[in-house]
Amino acid sequence: MIIFRPVSILALAGALSLTAGVAMAQHDVGGGSTKDAAVGGDTSGRGTTVRRPRPASTVRKPPPARPPVRRGITAEQYNQQGDELFEAKNYDDALELYLKAVQLKPLALAYYHIGWIYNDKEDYDQAIPALQQSVRLNPSDAVVLNELGYAYRNLKRVNEALDVYQRAIAAKRDYASPY
Repeated sequence: MIIFRPVSILALAGALSLTAGVAMAQHDVGGGSTKDAAVGGDTSGRGTTVRRPRPASTVRKPPPARPPVRRGITAEQYNQQGDELFEAKNYDDALELYLKAVQLKPLALAYYHIGWIYNDKEDYDQAIPALQQSVRLNPSDAVVLNELGYAYRNLKRVNEALDVYQRAIAAKRDYASPY
């Protein structure tokens, strides 16, 4: 049966090709049942109209292919590039890319890294808004909550730090850092 399947497919293709060829030949000589259809229902007695190809000067050329629309770098791409620089400990350049990413789209991870970099630079006032935005986007991320608590603690905002640390513990009980 496996041998017959390709043969039957070839036979079917041949039959279709032959049928199409006969129909084309019939159409070209004016035979068949397409007499009135070829001229759009014209019954003036002129018969079928033969269409001749246009001269080369009047042949419509397709419009030139447009180059694909180039879109700018996406927020996710900026974030990924920032991650690479962050892993290489090139924090200043990573920060620049993360800031570009969040201008295009709010990404929790980009905001977290922005906050982390500001904390690393001991610029806690700058870290807090970025970390708060990361928490808004992903409220159960214990690592981000812990980083926010770290910024509050360094600004001597103890009550806020304790609140955030408790939320981090509630989000992930086995995460030791907030303890």
